[in-house]
Amino acid sequence: MVQKSCHEACGPDEQRRNLLTLAGAGVVAGAGTAFGIPSAHAQDQTPIRVAWQPQWAGTAYYVFALKQTDILKKYGIAVEWVPFVAGGPAIAALVTDSVDVGYIGDAPAVFLLARSNNARLVAHLVDHHAALFVKAGSPYKSLDQLKGKKVATFFGAGVHSLAVRWFQQIGMSPGEQFTLLNLGLAEALQALLMGEIDAAMIWGSGAQEARDRGDIRVLKEAPEPCPIVMTSNFISKRRDAAEKMLAAHTEAVLFSATHKELVNRWAGTNVGLKDPRAFEFDIQLDRNFGAKSIADVKLDITASDIEEYGALAAFLAREKAIPNAPNIVRAYDASILAGARKRIDINSYDPKRINISQQ
Repeated sequence: MVQKSCHEACGPDEQRRNLLTLAGAGVVAGAGTAFGIPSAHAQDQTPIRVAWQPQWAGTAYYVFALKQTDILKKYGIAVEWVPFVAGGPAIAALVTDSVDVGYIGDAPAVFLLARSNNARLVAHLVDHHAALFVKAGSPYKSLDQLKGKKVATFFGAGVHSLAVRWFQQIGMSPGEQFTLLNLGLAEALQALLMGEIDAAMIWGSGAQEARDRGDIRVLKEAPEPCPIVMTSNFISKRRDAAEKMLAAHTEAVLFSATHKELVNRWAGTNVGLKDPRAFEFDIQLDRNFGAKSIADVKLDITASDIEEYGALAAFLAREKAIPNAPNIVRAYDASILAGARKRIDINSYDPKRINISQQ
């Protein structure tokens, strides 16, 4: 979020026009619906509208595991996948009840909670791979060696807060001991490769491909938790569907963890990656990446996660990006996931028995 989203900077009418345009284009371009009448679950004909970002592995991994298997059919729910290019438009869709569920990043979630009471954190989505890169041949071995240097990050995103905190932990503040620049991912990678900056917080397939070529290397990295959110209206009116959605998501997480090559191909091909394995970069630090059974899948939002979201909220409030830091503890509703778990037969579940609808 280098620039303010329309939700932040535009008037209500313009927000509504842009939202409808984006959502409509997204549905035409890539929305899919899965229907089914399972024997053990009642069918819910009304689609659950889910916001996601096709080029972000944090959502694409699990969305494709749900779109191209019969997991949703097993739970008798229909899903309308509404793709967005960024978190800002997805926030606007959640605020206006144009979608029911959001697979979004940490900063978009905080922006959402700061601006609306109609949203709840309901489960862990992914531990995003946050990494500070330097050129492969640079002399830098630690953060303190970047004193007086230029570092780029994505202002307003979770990595912005994380980068600042990393440096503050060793007594370095932006504007004093080093220069912090606001660059988008592609611009930051290019500037780093050309030697215009000394380090950059970058992620995604571009970072993975550059690292695989030997152009850049990681100086510091960490998992950055991101949540699944649901609107309060959806939870109150369709709690049964909400629980089924998280149950299906749980199975999709395990399917992805045990079918990495297949899901990489589905997700990577969708965004035109030359090497689908590059998609793994954004998800390889996730707590569920190595899951072998349903019991291994950890979707609770932990105390550590809440602390991270709280630190991000406080940072964004100090930066005047949001009016006030939302109360993260009050925004977390763990009961939906608890209900979802009761719907999964842990003892008999086998991801090898899931039917694949498309190859």
